[in-house]
Amino acid sequence: MRFIVDNQLPPALVDWLVGKGHQADHVFPLGMSQADDAQIWRWAISEAAIVVTKDADFAQRRLSGAEGPRVLWLRIGNAAAAVLLAWLEVRWTEISAALTSDLGVIEVR
Repeated sequence: MRFIVDNQLPPALVDWLVGKGHQADHVFPLGMSQADDAQIWRWAISEAAIVVTKDADFAQRRLSGAEGPRVLWLRIGNAAAAVLLAWLEVRWTEISAALTSDLGVIEVR
């Protein structure tokens, strides 16, 4: 699977996803650190990527019925990269199963 990691998440998440066998890009090296959601949305569609975000706007857009990329919505507050990655590791089996479904939004709490 391919992912695009939104700006409010650390670039270390890209390496973590790659370590799990996926392709991943962070918005910063793609020149989209100041991009609006629509630009990231279009990029994700064009690259068949899943948007990884803490931003409710992406999830709400997809849940509203908008055609577009799938959204992996991480519902964790501000956390250091190491804390975030440990939090994801505990949940990864469940997340992986959800990623094989046809859900438009995968909400992780």
